[in-house]
Amino acid sequence: MEATAQIVDAHEAEIGTGKGARIEFEHITAQLALKDKTKAILTDVSASVQSGRLTALMGPSGSGKTSLLNALAGRTKHIKGLKLTGTISVNGTPVTQWSKYRRLCAYVEQDDLLFHTLTVTETLMLAAQLRLPRKMSYAQKTERVKQVIAELGLRKCADTRIGNAKVRGVSGGERKRVSIALEILRGPQVLFLDECTSGLDSFQALRVIETIKGLARNGRTIVTSIHQPRSSIFSLFDDLILLSEGKLMYFGAAQKMTDYFLKLGFEMPKNFNPADFALDLVSIDVRNQALEAESRGRFERIASAAAESLKQPKQISGESPQDTDSGQQGDADLLDTKYSYEAPYYLQFLLLAQRAFRQKLRDPSQLIAPFVVAVCFGTILGFVYFRNALNLGQKALQDKPGLLFFITLNQSFNGLIAVVSTFPIEKTIVNRERSSKSYAVAPYFFSKVLADLPMLICPFTFYVIAYFLTGFTSEAAIFFQSVFVCLMVYLTANGLGLVASALMQSPEGAQAIAMPLQLIFALFSGFYANTDLIPPALAWIQYVSPIRWGFSGFMSVLIPGMVFECPNPELEGCVPNGHAFLVRLGLSNDSFARSVGILAATMFTLQMVGFTILTFNRAKWVVPKHA
Repeated sequence: MEATAQIVDAHEAEIGTGKGARIEFEHITAQLALKDKTKAILTDVSASVQSGRLTALMGPSGSGKTSLLNALAGRTKHIKGLKLTGTISVNGTPVTQWSKYRRLCAYVEQDDLLFHTLTVTETLMLAAQLRLPRKMSYAQKTERVKQVIAELGLRKCADTRIGNAKVRGVSGGERKRVSIALEILRGPQVLFLDECTSGLDSFQALRVIETIKGLARNGRTIVTSIHQPRSSIFSLFDDLILLSEGKLMYFGAAQKMTDYFLKLGFEMPKNFNPADFALDLVSIDVRNQALEAESRGRFERIASAAAESLKQPKQISGESPQDTDSGQQGDADLLDTKYSYEAPYYLQFLLLAQRAFRQKLRDPSQLIAPFVVAVCFGTILGFVYFRNALNLGQKALQDKPGLLFFITLNQSFNGLIAVVSTFPIEKTIVNRERSSKSYAVAPYFFSKVLADLPMLICPFTFYVIAYFLTGFTSEAAIFFQSVFVCLMVYLTANGLGLVASALMQSPEGAQAIAMPLQLIFALFSGFYANTDLIPPALAWIQYVSPIRWGFSGFMSVLIPGMVFECPNPELEGCVPNGHAFLVRLGLSNDSFARSVGILAATMFTLQMVGFTILTFNRAKWVVPKHA
């Protein structure tokens, strides 16, 4: 018990006043091989960042700020033709075990990816239970969340939902601070932030920078890329790394920058924002050839001076490097700690299922709206075909497959849309959480499947209303068999939506894949074309069409028992009973068991394909290789 308490206390101390690490990087170069040329993204960039100091990474658009930030965090996404070289060291030790290095660092992305229905406290408590050490009790994790909320100035909005563009919630600055809180919760030694003021007004941007400045004072190493800060924000920066076109323009104390450029012959006008001055100085003006030549010459002069100054490390600003080693972890401890998922799999599943159910219950668009639509569509369809099943005349013969095909098509598209309209958006959050090792794919996947089961109330309600209004038999066995077919059609469409959503990054992309497939499946359903007359080269499609097996399932359950009015059985074209009708449509060999069996197999296969894609479709990182 005493040892456990010591471990917890040590971790609590790290979270509260987390010691940073000195990150040094040398000769970072990134090149992208294109068809006809090689594009230089970063060119021989060397500098360092210190603990207890806030380092700003600035430069014009396209200067390589985010590329350098990603390289330092070990999060450069794999792109074909990309070559990344250089050396990154932690407290003097070159990084070789990148997965462990990434666990020492936290990365706050430019976009705030959060579940909008959760409150600030719920969001942080979930992260705490998933990411803090197993040996910490629930009470200790709760206290940790309260501490971080206080540290980030989030007490006022602690019980407010995050919200989004459609649902009012916390402010933009508060959202950004929640994103930061999620990352500092586990006490990282280094914090990287990508464009942390993007989308915020000047006041909110200042509040965010003041917050991360406070985090730096507590001993953390913090690096943030920023585009064009106001002067009051610039004054909060301790150090500055200035880039342009992938080259280093300045590295040193932020407040010494203007003096440095003055020595090079570039004087900042009075009452001018130093950030604007620096960006104007290193930008290339391409409005005409004369201006481009002038700015290009200035650019080369500044770049050469920076390269020359770096031959004497950290002397650009005229300051000697700060000693940051005292009191920090040893290098071996820093890079060789063993990591795994902090929460056991069963707890991951329970926590993620709880979150998923909260999403459903608190978002009317996910449950209430589909239910209302199901009631309306079922009622409309029921009255269009009111008591049609009782009309056994030859003229009403074709209405039966038309009704059942529409039900199949409706539920197939509803099941598809329910997934592709929401899951790609959720997946971006899930990918971020997975990259931080919060949980594995399996607990998330099965918790999502469980949370989606209540949605079956929508197809069930739709079908019950339509079934009884259209006058189908009240025989219990037939009713429940047809209900089962309806639910299987919906679930199979869910599986197809999952595969499309796992492959694509947006709802539009997922729909672009899934919708055409649904139309092809509908064409080979047996309703538009007799299955016996489909050309052999295309006949195989009908066997993989969920719509075909849903339609045949309905037909094989509801039609065989019908006896149609046929005054003259010998008259050509007269259909005496349901079996004869199925023969005409080429569906006589199908049965309820066969149809639902194939639907079940298709659904299971699609779910497993989606699961497999989610498992392997994760970010692949490129790390600097020593040149």
